[in-house]
Amino acid sequence: MLTPSARDKIRPALEHLYDTSAAIDLCLTGGGLCLTGESGLNRPAIEARAVMLPLRSDLGDVSRILGAFISDGSIGRTPRRFDVDVGTVRPLTEMARS
Repeated sequence: MLTPSARDKIRPALEHLYDTSAAIDLCLTGGGLCLTGESGLNRPAIEARAVMLPLRSDLGDVSRILGAFISDGSIGRTPRRFDVDVGTVRPLTEMARS
């Protein structure tokens, strides 16, 4: 689903999510979409947004992630992989106040 360079970009954010119970929002500040799909022959421009939230186990540690992914544009020829343009990591306490 992600390009190799995108995996490298979000790895620190995922580690932070597990360590501090933060939420990850991969989105453009202006348009709301920030994952851009690789384009080429029969692969039109496509954008997406992803949100990842930590889930605690019965023991109280973050052991899973709940995520949502939505794309906007024609799928075209598959498979489609996405690169990360912009992302934010916010503590859940900050999100509860907004």
